[in-house]
Amino acid sequence: PRVALDASGNPHVAWCVHDGSTYHVYYSNHSSSGWTAPINLSTGLSDNHFSQIALDSNGSPHVVWYGRDAGSLWQIYYSANTGNGWTTPLNLSSEIDGGHSPQLALDENCNPHVVWVGNDAGAAMRIYYTKNTGSGWSSPGMISTNSTHNEYPRIALDEAGNPHVTWDGYNSISVRHIWHFAYVVCLLRRVYFESQTKLAGTEY
Repeated sequence: PRVALDASGNPHVAWCVHDGSTYHVYYSNHSSSGWTAPINLSTGLSDNHFSQIALDSNGSPHVVWYGRDAGSLWQIYYSANTGNGWTTPLNLSSEIDGGHSPQLALDENCNPHVVWVGNDAGAAMRIYYTKNTGSGWSSPGMISTNSTHNEYPRIALDEAGNPHVTWDGYNSISVRHIWHFAYVVCLLRRVYFESQTKLAGTEY
């Protein structure tokens, strides 16, 4: 389970549970009236795992997770409730197979930024990023161009709303490092990044 607190200190929780046939993502929140009935966010999908939740400045919940699509590919899904009920789960990773370990951050305009691990043509685990600018989602951009077997991405936004992403991955001589990516520019819904940086002293 994952939890986020709104401005009033009320908890909002997302978790995964088996319903007797497959795993689904559920959501509930607590207020002075008690806990709301759990809502299944992943209806129509299967094998859903690793839910992550964040609240925007309006207190609206946004949730990401990974699950199987109709073709049994692992994909990254997103849903939010900004006041008109929960949106239908949106596939963020498109045809990038093997999506897992999503992470979510929200900027001051309530726009979601998401990173995850996906397979590059089914060969190597890469780190991908996308965001919603309010007018639509950018095409997923691969940001781990100088490392392989990448895992455990984390994302944070600075005061200007620029994402900073770190992850674990191998360099060209198969030594594991911690890597950092910063400052994204979105132009015509395509994503461009500054260079990938290896953090010194992180070899292991």
